[in-house]
Amino acid sequence: MADYQAQILQERMKLHTTVFGQAFSPCGHYLAACDNFGRICVFSLISVFKPEDSTFDSHKALLSFQAHKGPIYSLITADNFLISFDISCNHSTSGGSTEICGWKWKELLMKFTEPAWVLQPENSSYGYPETNALVYNKEDNTLFAGCGDNIIYMWDLETRICRGTFKGHTDYIQCLALRETKNQFFSGGEDGTVRVWDFKNRSNRECHRIKVNENEDIRRSSLGKWIGCLALNEEQEWMVCGGGPRLSLWHLSSYTCTNIMDTPGSCQQAAVFHKDLILTGGTKPEIYHWQTNGDLKTKVPSTATTIYSLAINHLSGHKVLVVAGNCSSVDLFTNFGYKALSLTFV
Repeated sequence: MADYQAQILQERMKLHTTVFGQAFSPCGHYLAACDNFGRICVFSLISVFKPEDSTFDSHKALLSFQAHKGPIYSLITADNFLISFDISCNHSTSGGSTEICGWKWKELLMKFTEPAWVLQPENSSYGYPETNALVYNKEDNTLFAGCGDNIIYMWDLETRICRGTFKGHTDYIQCLALRETKNQFFSGGEDGTVRVWDFKNRSNRECHRIKVNENEDIRRSSLGKWIGCLALNEEQEWMVCGGGPRLSLWHLSSYTCTNIMDTPGSCQQAAVFHKDLILTGGTKPEIYHWQTNGDLKTKVPSTATTIYSLAINHLSGHKVLVVAGNCSSVDLFTNFGYKALSLTFV
């Protein structure tokens, strides 16, 4: 009876699983993904592409563990660490509690799941801030965390100390992107703006503000003004952003919008540059392939009906696009034109 109930519970969790984030190991041979139940699964890409060398079902996780009590919205690799954050309800305060945890990749592959360290943001009058986005600066070994209290926190990962905060957004911060060539990072929020910050400037003030939602050609009032995704190209001279507003491409030398890409009825929540293309996904079961002139090249179906995460593996010999969203399957695209296979998140 207990086994039957456990099976039913597992099937229900599978039905309601949403995968929010993904990260590749430093070597590029492994993929980690996180979900709304606080779980992290690690997959072997070597076993996926060379199943004859595997001793287990290559489409299933090499490791699955309960990393946090609450949903995990972002997952990144920083140096040799896999980093995620936890949002778990704390009924004794007015907000939730947030912990940012780091695991050594080497230990995870040995199936040791205790975090190597934990960062705990300071409590405020509104409770602990919810962390929605993470980005890592390798040069300074610093982690930037965009939070629900409208603030970006800068953590020194060597000392585990918060080195500063960046304030200016008037609503939740949803996405971050690093621009190392200019010592800058970009943040997009629910206030309809993308803000540019100089993290070498001790004042921690924004150096530019792009009022995306105030552009009449970009604004979609019926879908909201929130910015759900932003990405920079490899040369870090172009930015794409979108969400409630239409997707738009911006030239960063002049901060001017050069092209607008419309997705009727769909809000974009994930974006990446790939060669001369921009790949985006959102509230429809398809990945959009855009040319940089704003033309839509193609749309590729996905298993998830809502896409939250796109990631491209540039590290291993197998270049692959990984797509995840509101289902327990993680799609792999080897030529980016069609789905090659799906991994099972259990």
